[in-house]
Amino acid sequence: MQPEESTPHEYSREQIGNFHEEMLGSLPDKIKQNYQVLQERSKPFNSFQLIANISHYNHQHDANEYSDYRDGRMFIISEIVAIHCLKSSFKETCEVPALEFYEAVQEIQESTSSYFGLSSALEMDQQYNQNASTLEQITHKLHRDEVVVRNPGHPDYHLLFNSELYEPLKQELTNYFGFSLEESIIIRQQVFKMINERFQVQIKNVKLQASKLVEQVENYKRNGKFPEESPLIKEQFKELKNTPAKRLYKLFLGHYTNEILFNLQNVYAFTAEELAVYCKLSVDSVKKFLTQLSVRFGEVDPNQDLIIANSILKSKPIINHGEYYIIPSFSLLTWSVEPLYENFIKTSPKLSAKFKDNKHDFLLTKGMEYFSRLFSHGTMHPQNLFYEKDGNVCETDGLIAYDTILFVIEAKGNRITSKAKEGNFQRTESHLKDLIKDATLQGKRTVDFIRESGEAVFFTKGKKEIIIIDSKKYDEIFIVSLTLEPVGHLTPLIKVANDLNFFPEHVFPWIISLYDLVVIADHIELDILFLHYLRRRQRFLQFEYFQIYEEIDMLAYYLNNGLYVEHILNEIQENSITGMSFDNNTDAINDYYNYMFGHKKKFTPKVKSHLPEDFIKLLIAIENSSISHRTKIMLEMLSANTESIKKLMAYIKKVRNQYRKDRKLHDCSICFGSGDNQTGITYMIAKDHQELDFMLYHFCLNKFNSLKPVAWVGIGDVDPDNNYNIRCSFIAMVQFEEQ
Repeated sequence: MQPEESTPHEYSREQIGNFHEEMLGSLPDKIKQNYQVLQERSKPFNSFQLIANISHYNHQHDANEYSDYRDGRMFIISEIVAIHCLKSSFKETCEVPALEFYEAVQEIQESTSSYFGLSSALEMDQQYNQNASTLEQITHKLHRDEVVVRNPGHPDYHLLFNSELYEPLKQELTNYFGFSLEESIIIRQQVFKMINERFQVQIKNVKLQASKLVEQVENYKRNGKFPEESPLIKEQFKELKNTPAKRLYKLFLGHYTNEILFNLQNVYAFTAEELAVYCKLSVDSVKKFLTQLSVRFGEVDPNQDLIIANSILKSKPIINHGEYYIIPSFSLLTWSVEPLYENFIKTSPKLSAKFKDNKHDFLLTKGMEYFSRLFSHGTMHPQNLFYEKDGNVCETDGLIAYDTILFVIEAKGNRITSKAKEGNFQRTESHLKDLIKDATLQGKRTVDFIRESGEAVFFTKGKKEIIIIDSKKYDEIFIVSLTLEPVGHLTPLIKVANDLNFFPEHVFPWIISLYDLVVIADHIELDILFLHYLRRRQRFLQFEYFQIYEEIDMLAYYLNNGLYVEHILNEIQENSITGMSFDNNTDAINDYYNYMFGHKKKFTPKVKSHLPEDFIKLLIAIENSSISHRTKIMLEMLSANTESIKKLMAYIKKVRNQYRKDRKLHDCSICFGSGDNQTGITYMIAKDHQELDFMLYHFCLNKFNSLKPVAWVGIGDVDPDNNYNIRCSFIAMVQFEEQ
């Protein structure tokens, strides 16, 4: 019998709208129901017992391969449960039957997860505005991410940065808080390791216990004798004698594992003395650290919302009862000390002034260090340069020259305050002006000075060193706003054609956090690829309908496919698509850092560029050459898609083989793109430099004139060995034509 065919039901826009409204209308009741489940099911638990189990579940991850997706596990779930517990006094006893324990914990996990998910959906719907301004989008995202995101930058780099940032004030901080900067870092690095090791010891023990029981049952099977001591009674031996050994092991292991979970507070709760011994620190220092960052049961207002941007656990991520402490969300601890320090620093005008200078110098020094890695062939001019303009002495933080491109760096150490992270538009706008607008205007003032001066004169403090910037040497000048605040999740919202009115016309700065700059410096290994990344990034941000989560997602897509989006633009336009979201793509990068910082043993390589290795070698040869316009030539070559690059390299391999056989001039060319937007590339090889230079010029010029591309570039390889010997070049573009 064939199933009946049914015609798909088509709903009107009005019906779909009604369904949507009905669904939204039901959310408050569903949120309330899930909260009631959390309230009722948590009552019988020992407070530490519940917090330990929910924290343990939500911190579980695959140690061998990082993934943002963890099957519904989220740190905020353990935080919500912890805050709920903190609204009441500590509960010593547990009335949950052992056989029902795991099911009860799972029910609390699931109801809390639903409570959070439904609450988030309702809030997002209330905030949704198809015509929201850039400022509104940034404000909402800042608030939403503050609620749920726990590592706005890589946590290990965060600790490394702060070991340097607060170093000049370490004595004042130690005197006031009673623990040193170094001690705070050691505790934050070691406490999770301590808990994990304690849990692994428990797991090892239960495996031994399970194996011992299996051996007892197997011995009973063989000889019918009961052991002198056993947790099993005789009737159980008789019941289990026909059960296979593997099944017995699984049964016993499950039983003992459930015992661990039932008493998990014994693993997760610790004393100051235990932590001090593990960290090899003084008990006094550890106690003072724990005291500064601890909250006690009953200290949270019973009427406080469970989901807020700046919960008590942000500033006090450790929960204390008696002599014991427990941490529901370890990532909060990583980021909790610096606000504590800076709140203290603000109380002293002298310290505030000192820290402001230290912060700027640290940011600029580290930033220039990472830029020097990105521009191994560039010129890093001295930091904190001055110049005279219109009778005033002005300052620019940094200048970097790379071939015909100049970078103007402006460093901003300002923080985004808690008020802004709570969703305050006015405060968010004020911070963005400090971090972005002011930096861009300062950079634009420097750019104008260079352009207007011809030969712009800069000098260091006291005019100890003079730097001359010849504007005629530079075709392009980038403005960079370098921030200490992690803003990588906000910058993708600032499109080229944004409505912030922060930038002068035709100016689009690169706004980059130090936390993202170090990741880019770690992963982009060729100067020209960094420049190309900036171009592809700007191209990507020209389109309002492209949505991506953070800066490092753009980097990841660049490494994976060059951030190449041209192939989907036609589809978007033809189908009138109004929005396209790109998935988070940072798992491989985070996995590499887990290996690099020793959080996993399995070797994990750095994420490399998708470009063919032989093409990378060609780019290196061009970069190391002295040919004219090498940067422009390489950028045109990089504008080709992957298939065109592979085709070019196959042709080059073929003509190089031909040259090795007959030592005569050979060439190959490709033309890529479509319609009026095509680009051509020629590779030519010969023994004689003069002949090659002449032939390359006329051949490429003929191609440019006959095929009418927007650009044609050529490179000449003079009698190379196994490597390249690039000595000749050609570039012609619609705007100009020169050799």
